[in-house]
Amino acid sequence: MTEPRGGASDPDEARAARQPATEAWNELMERSRQLMAGWQQRMAEDEGFSILNPTIAAQTFMAVAQQLLAHPARLQAAQAGLAEDYARLWKAIAQSFEHKQPMEPVIEPGGDDRRFKDAEWSQNPVFDAIKQYYLLTANWCDRLVNDAPGLDPQVKRRAQFYMRQFMSAIAPTNFVATNPKVLKATLDSQGQNLLQGFGRMLDHMEQHDGRLQIPLSDTSAFELGRNLAT
Repeated sequence: MTEPRGGASDPDEARAARQPATEAWNELMERSRQLMAGWQQRMAEDEGFSILNPTIAAQTFMAVAQQLLAHPARLQAAQAGLAEDYARLWKAIAQSFEHKQPMEPVIEPGGDDRRFKDAEWSQNPVFDAIKQYYLLTANWCDRLVNDAPGLDPQVKRRAQFYMRQFMSAIAPTNFVATNPKVLKATLDSQGQNLLQGFGRMLDHMEQHDGRLQIPLSDTSAFELGRNLAT
């Protein structure tokens, strides 16, 4: 009589093990969908100025683009400068791999920029290259807005604000695959850190009508009359 193979139920066991995480992700995605639908509705009903309104942002960047296109020589010089910076970075990367030594930095984060404090951003050549590529691009975009000729001062300030927010949003530190510290934590926890973090973010947004406002303290730790005065 043939003994049943021990591995026959392994796929079923694996699916059963993944089931709680899958259900949790599905619930979070549904909450996220509802929040996004509510936010889009508020944006459609907002007739005045809102700093978060994508229409205002698009109009602002359109004004910047019109001024840059009106001065093609300046735009061409800016693009050539960025290409030179990228060439310097790729040369530094090639020399680092050729000589098997740390890469000579083309650009360094500002002294008050704490996003790249983890040692991997300097010691790992891949993450170091990603970091410098991002910093070169962010600085170039900032200069492009600052040097746009003929812009109304108010439009320029608005464009500078939007550009800083956009470049901060796409920083490699904000993505799992390009943040060495988060990547390690994700592998160590098998993704539970992302699940918990996403859930907390949605909790904060639901408490503030779709706006992301991170609390500076645990509000559940306070009780009126016990550790909170009237």
